[in-house]
Amino acid sequence: MNARLEQNIIEQLHQLDDAHLHKVLEFIEQIKPQSPELPKITGLFAHLNVDDTELDKEVAQLKCERQNSLKLLSDTL
Repeated sequence: MNARLEQNIIEQLHQLDDAHLHKVLEFIEQIKPQSPELPKITGLFAHLNVDDTELDKEVAQLKCERQNSLKLLSDTL
């Protein structure tokens, strides 16, 4: 959310009287526990049961291996 929109929302909430503010807070508490469903993974990784953190770890490991290989090559040259 951009800062200007966030500031506008805060200003609007401060202008509410107690009864309306209570209704807004009740609504927020009502929708808060409802977590959004994650979209289905499609494409190359559709058959895997992995999440983004596992993929990020693999990518980081590959980057590290490539950097080490590059360092070894540059040291030998």
